[in-house]
Amino acid sequence: MLRGMDASAMDARSDRLRVRERRRPEPSLRSLPLIAIATLVSLTMALVASTAQPPVILVGDSVTAGWGASDARHAWPSLLGAPARIDAAPGAPSGAFVGRSWRAETVVVELGINDYVQGVAPDVFGGRMREIVTHISAGRVVLIVPYEVALHGAAPWDAYADQLLALARSDPRVVLVDLRPAFGRVGMDLLTPDLVHPNDRGHAVIANLVAQAIAG
Repeated sequence: MLRGMDASAMDARSDRLRVRERRRPEPSLRSLPLIAIATLVSLTMALVASTAQPPVILVGDSVTAGWGASDARHAWPSLLGAPARIDAAPGAPSGAFVGRSWRAETVVVELGINDYVQGVAPDVFGGRMREIVTHISAGRVVLIVPYEVALHGAAPWDAYADQLLALARSDPRVVLVDLRPAFGRVGMDLLTPDLVHPNDRGHAVIANLVAQAIAG
């Protein structure tokens, strides 16, 4: 019957529709079904969890990656007893991590063996480590002084360790874990036959010392 409807009647009908549309209430949480509210809450919680900083980040080389352990369960990161994010690059010297940044409650850094083996000068190694620590946003930085290995470097291993000790003295956030006293002379008590990577016992020693440092 639209054919017989004059223009004024059509305009009036359109006005009534617009008024009705304007009066339609905006959706709110009260008008949503409970399942939709639960979904919104879950999504919000997931978003918060994904953006929250991890409690512990482990930065290092093959030792942090678990090399030498009989399986992943015996690697020192797994033995810490606390969840941690691992950022490890086997074979990488400290220079591979320069220019990056980390944010966590605690960041553990284990580097230096590859600098020693690859002939990086101790002072260059020290400068790189200072830059790495500078780009760490954490209340506590656990700095690991690695044990000595059965390979020759450009300088005595203690020269590299001294750089880490000096860094720890200059930054109040740094807690030092010196593995040299625990591992002692190079041997197979705590190392695998390559005399570079820790065996299961060596990984357990590292985990125990790092856990103590994290706990404060």
